[in-house]
Amino acid sequence: MMDAQDAMDQHDAWDYNAEIKTILSKLGIHDTTKYIKELSGGQQKRVVLAKTLIEQPDLLLLDEPTNHLDFESISWLINYVKQYPHTVLFVTHDRYFLNEVSTRIIELNRGKLASYPGNYESYIEMRAEREVTLQKQQQKQRALYKEELAWMRAGAKARTTKQQARINRFNDLENEVNQQYKDDKGELNLAYSRLGKQVFELEDLSKAINDKVLFEHLTEIIQKGERIGVVGPNGAGKTTLLNILSGEDQQFEGKLKTGQTVKVAYFKQTDETLDRDIRMIDYLREESEIAKEKDGTSVSITQLLERFLFPSATHGKKVYKLSGWRAKAFVFITSTRTPAKCSVVR
Repeated sequence: MMDAQDAMDQHDAWDYNAEIKTILSKLGIHDTTKYIKELSGGQQKRVVLAKTLIEQPDLLLLDEPTNHLDFESISWLINYVKQYPHTVLFVTHDRYFLNEVSTRIIELNRGKLASYPGNYESYIEMRAEREVTLQKQQQKQRALYKEELAWMRAGAKARTTKQQARINRFNDLENEVNQQYKDDKGELNLAYSRLGKQVFELEDLSKAINDKVLFEHLTEIIQKGERIGVVGPNGAGKTTLLNILSGEDQQFEGKLKTGQTVKVAYFKQTDETLDRDIRMIDYLREESEIAKEKDGTSVSITQLLERFLFPSATHGKKVYKLSGWRAKAFVFITSTRTPAKCSVVR
């Protein structure tokens, strides 16, 4: 017994054990006696995050590290990562975390990487400046393209090496300009029909699961155009409230009035109702071959998928084969391709 204790002392195992418990506690895991299978999905992900942090690797890779964390845990994680002695590379949609932690931003856009020193605020400023410069360059490039196009249409022929080189440059220029126009069309406009001011009216809304009261006597009016973030600690009932507003959960007390013309689109991280053994293109075509834009014009299903950066070669891929972000993007398409007057996003 003493030999084992001496070995633990020699390798600072006591400190390591205390560090494990501290990190788990800071991430909201207080009962360390439970089996992993007894934990919720969010708790399991926090345990995986804790394990990653405890390993202290030379390169720490974090994919959406603030998902399933409350404000206190995020604040602790920010300080932890700031003081981390090695390299950290992370992907996140949490702009606060991004701004507080980053010393450099790497932007991956349409297959290209761009590096910006500093935090997220610096990145936004430098990117805006870069966009202005890029637009000026593109304007000059498009003007040159028009001149060269006129020359080509006049019957340019590769009689000399110099003329052939000019034709080759024109072909390269044409490809670049075509890509610019393709990129310009990346903005998505979804169709929204007319809507009265009132979307939801909550009156004494209450919800309990078993003996646990999640919330009670909620009285609120949600109006057109509001963008409302639902915040609170884990287990507070945020997702349950969204389920009630979307109509998925109808077991509650009190009253919920929905505007007469309101249609709800509910984007969740996962969609349990989605048939994952079907091809993307077939799933979307089950409802219609086209989708409506804000101005009333129609786009084909293939065009819609391409606007969400799904290349045509992937349209026949089955849903269960999609990677994490692509699966979420596809769920978003399925929830927004028909006109909705209220979008509920989780």
